[in-house]
Amino acid sequence: MYTYLIFPAPQDQALLRWFEASCAHSIHTPRVIFEYGSGAIGSDCLAEDF
Repeated sequence: MYTYLIFPAPQDQALLRWFEASCAHSIHTPRVIFEYGSGAIGSDCLAEDF
């Protein structure tokens, strides 16, 4: 399941680096982050080519 994290202002570089380091997040823009969460079983990480 994908969710979107939408922020009212662009996030600072430290937080964006944290999202980049996480395998469950993908930065769309500095204000919009995609977050992946699996169901009951399976990986909590996005596919490599996402």
